[in-house]
Amino acid sequence: MRRPVALMLFVLALTACGNDQSAGTAPPRTTAPGTSITTTAATTTVVTTTTRPVRPTTTTTTLPESVPAGGSVSLPVVSPEEPFSFSPWAAGSLPAIGEIHLAGAWEIDPLTFDLAPDLVAEIPTVANGGVVVRPDGTMNVTYRILPEAMWEDGRPVTGDDFAFTYQAMVDLGLDDPEAALYADILPESVATGEKTFSFTLPRATIDYERLFGVVLPRHAVEGTDLLTGWTARPWPSAGPFLFAGWAETGASAGTPGSVAVFERNPAYWRTDGVGRVLPYLDTALFHFVTDSRQAVEGFARRSFDAIELGAWPDVIARLGSLDGVTVVVGDGTAWEHLAFQFGANNRNRVSLNSTVEFRRVVAHAIDRDALAALPSWVNGGALTSFLDLSPISSNSGWDRYGYDPALAAALLEDACAAAGRDCAAEPPVVVVTTTAEGSLRSELGGMVAGMLDAIGCDARLAVEDAVLFFGRTFSRGDWDLGLWAWDQQAGASGVSRSLAYWDPAGPPPLGVNYQRWGTPAVSDAGEDFDQAAATVSDAATVAYGALLEDMRATADRDRVLELAAQAEDILADQVVIIPLATRGDALAWWGDTLAGLSRRASRPATWNLERWYRPEP
Repeated sequence: MRRPVALMLFVLALTACGNDQSAGTAPPRTTAPGTSITTTAATTTVVTTTTRPVRPTTTTTTLPESVPAGGSVSLPVVSPEEPFSFSPWAAGSLPAIGEIHLAGAWEIDPLTFDLAPDLVAEIPTVANGGVVVRPDGTMNVTYRILPEAMWEDGRPVTGDDFAFTYQAMVDLGLDDPEAALYADILPESVATGEKTFSFTLPRATIDYERLFGVVLPRHAVEGTDLLTGWTARPWPSAGPFLFAGWAETGASAGTPGSVAVFERNPAYWRTDGVGRVLPYLDTALFHFVTDSRQAVEGFARRSFDAIELGAWPDVIARLGSLDGVTVVVGDGTAWEHLAFQFGANNRNRVSLNSTVEFRRVVAHAIDRDALAALPSWVNGGALTSFLDLSPISSNSGWDRYGYDPALAAALLEDACAAAGRDCAAEPPVVVVTTTAEGSLRSELGGMVAGMLDAIGCDARLAVEDAVLFFGRTFSRGDWDLGLWAWDQQAGASGVSRSLAYWDPAGPPPLGVNYQRWGTPAVSDAGEDFDQAAATVSDAATVAYGALLEDMRATADRDRVLELAAQAEDILADQVVIIPLATRGDALAWWGDTLAGLSRRASRPATWNLERWYRPEP
């Protein structure tokens, strides 16, 4: 499924992998150098990096001189908890399968974390004339569909398919930002052509770029239920593979033991860049398994050709030791961070979070390189700017806060004096709150607490069940220094949405500013718990809110990214958060019999399945 969030071929069980895989309660880079393990019968080479991600300035693809056509590949997918469905909007859909047959106006560029054209010649922008903001404030968007784009049955992809998709999304009434934006399209403005589609929104917004991530074939889908009508088979493909049926295994479709069979789409319209027809393989088999352990064991027995591993270091090492296996490890789009709670209901009644001087103490007291090097997780080194996971080439971010415990201790004295505290007699309490599932966050939290103790704080670790932490604790603001992860969305619109996590006008339930930075102080814990003074509302929060409003009112992506860099600089200067590192994952395959695979943080392993092939012996 070509969607804005990086999703795995399968998700490892939390208790099995020993790591908490939660990325936060709301959604939301370059392909950075990570850890590459290539195993042969004789040697194992490990290359690691602890530097911040560096975006490649150019992208080159080396194509094999000859690619043997034909062959098949077998892949495991964990059966979803909900009934399986081929519809990307159903609870039981699997993005790894959708990736090879669904198509939309855009997909995620795996190198730039930007949106790239799929069914269209280019993503409409202000710069290329596809987006026009009129004097009355309305905004017109025009898509030009590729002449060669067609469905598996030979019918062309047309503007009518886009129009039908627009109306279908309005009728579905999904509870997400894209659905709301579809509903904003002015019905009288919709115009279709054989290979064009245009519409008008009542205001300028960069969010338009996320529309039409999936396009529906009207001739096949009209009159069906998009949520329940596509469980046994998908609608016609515009991707490299088409659905051929379910293997006769005795299992129900989409349940453990069943196998979804996909074959080469003879109507697929893309070539590999040198004129060769895609895909190279004839068949792709998706084997539904009970859990991740079954998938790993099946791969180790060569029952499966490739497997996406998540952040499971011991299994990565185990599979990397097998003769003939290639394992590539790298960064993901989820990034762990420390967050300060500014509003009412903070469980730490003597919190100093409201003072920027204290927050800078914490920033200098934390050894982010040491946290990133913790063996419980896979990552590409300390993260100094979460915008490195976006189309912005680089940002200085938190580079200004080097690890310096002596400086942190001296600054702590100043911060305590400014707050009228005698911290020598009564060290300031800091409560580090995080989730209990797996070992990663409890280990990180324990290290953070130790670093704060070392510079004169009284740090305490509070570990909660994830359901409680991401539920009642978050909604009430009942935490002090939190540790969790966000997942960065792609494109300029993804950058805008991520920065809204700290919108001063968006405390829950209005928005996702769980930190209550710059929001009104409201407590439901009783009169004896008054933290109105703790709420930060100052020139910085006002400036940040103004930048968000400017971003929301423009369709110019360059302007959005410029404003975003300024907004992140405020977050860094005010130490609203402290980014730690990205969550990594791994892709493993039997390299002695399969080639063409390429791990990308923003896409499922199957993102380039059309280029996988069986090398000649």
